Amino acid sequence: MKFDISKITLHIPSTTEDLCHEAQVEQVPLEPLAWPRVTRFIRPMDLAWFLRARAIAPMAAIMACFLWYRSGLERTRTIKATCHKLQEFGIGKSSSRRILRHMEAAHLVSITWHNARAPEVTLLLEDVHSGTTSPEEASTREPGGKRENI
Repeated sequence: MKFDISKITLHIPSTTEDLCHEAQVEQVPLEPLAWPRVTRFIRPMDLAWFLRARAIAPMAAIMACFLWYRSGLERTRTIKATCHKLQEFGIGKSSSRRILRHMEAAHLVSITWHNARAPEVTLLLEDVHSGTTSPEEASTREPGGKRENI
């Protein structure tokens, strides 16, 4: 079978008018973009503060994220660490109290403890940048892998 390529022509339209006629094009109204509405901005986390919290224990990193998130939402450095809010981050009542005590000993937070109420936690960012206590001074690791405050 013989095939002659010179007999095949392909017409390529040069303008949009050649491509389609105005009567064939359906006008569709544009819909506004469905962007999620952002009502509040949570500032970036202070890295030095977070790293000092992380040096205490892995769960302290989660607590630091919780405290920073709630601080950004409430737009204040002092927040109440309620059990309900802590459970959203997977932090239990007893572990939260233990972690907050360690963070207070490392001068990352200041805590006002209340009987039968949630503690009020204030983020201390100035102490982190002044270099009063390093993460190594705040906690040490025993040979068994457990951390112990000095």
